[in-house]
Amino acid sequence: MREMMRPPTMAAFSGTRRFRILETLGKGGMGIVYRARDEETQRDIALKTLRRVNPEDLRRLKDEFRLLAGILHPNLVELHELFVEDGVAFFTMEVIEGASFLEHVWGDGLSDGQDTSPAATVRRVEADDEGLVAFAVHVLLA
Repeated sequence: MREMMRPPTMAAFSGTRRFRILETLGKGGMGIVYRARDEETQRDIALKTLRRVNPEDLRRLKDEFRLLAGILHPNLVELHELFVEDGVAFFTMEVIEGASFLEHVWGDGLSDGQDTSPAATVRRVEADDEGLVAFAVHVLLA
């Protein structure tokens, strides 16, 4: 039987001349977010790259950036710039200190073996009824 072809996975991003990677902040289905130092502005920023190199994920990354760029709201991170360098696409944004979305929703439940799947997370957010349902669906199921 013929093996299914998978899109190539990008090697760990090592940064660029301008952006020095400091640590990994999170990983999702489409991308990886790093804390990086912007050597040009001397500020720490968040930098989102793609996990896989394929046209569909590249289009989604660009769409995400274009959709949110220029929107200023206290509940959204501020996006900075979109880059394609040496075949790697990424965008930069403000870095926020604090708990991740899953840590916020589950608290200590993340470490006690609870079902923290996207569906279970949406159910938990719905039960809390704090207006996070649309955000959870977008972030976890998109």
